[in-house]
Amino acid sequence: MIEEKAKYRKLLAKRSPTKLIEVLKETLETMDFVVFAYLYGSLLSWLKGSTLPPGDVDLAIYTEESIPAPKAELEVMARLSQATGLPQEVFDVRVINEAPPYWAVKVMQEGMLLFHRDKDARLYDFMEKMARERRQLLFLEEAYGP
Repeated sequence: MIEEKAKYRKLLAKRSPTKLIEVLKETLETMDFVVFAYLYGSLLSWLKGSTLPPGDVDLAIYTEESIPAPKAELEVMARLSQATGLPQEVFDVRVINEAPPYWAVKVMQEGMLLFHRDKDARLYDFMEKMARERRQLLFLEEAYGP
């Protein structure tokens, strides 16, 4: 795993983060089953000035419910690999639809929204749902302990 990360760091260090992100956006927008997508993790840190190149590309996607999460993740990885010329293993894609609230809220707060379908209010509905569930969990932890 560590050796793979080092190999991917070398591959990604040769890329412009802004150009890579643009290809990610363009490719994700062509996938009708992807409603919105967030970039988070080491590529985003590198874009913001970290000197350590990313070891992978972390993406959270919200998908149409008609496609199973594993199938969606593999499809996105394959299409991004094809579009960028990077190995599929570089992409760590997670479907966020049923994600734990703490993680989903963290991704939405700290990540970069790559795109969302303008006419679709599901992004805002999902954000509201995750914030509500997180508040409920915080209340329960406060009342009963972790």
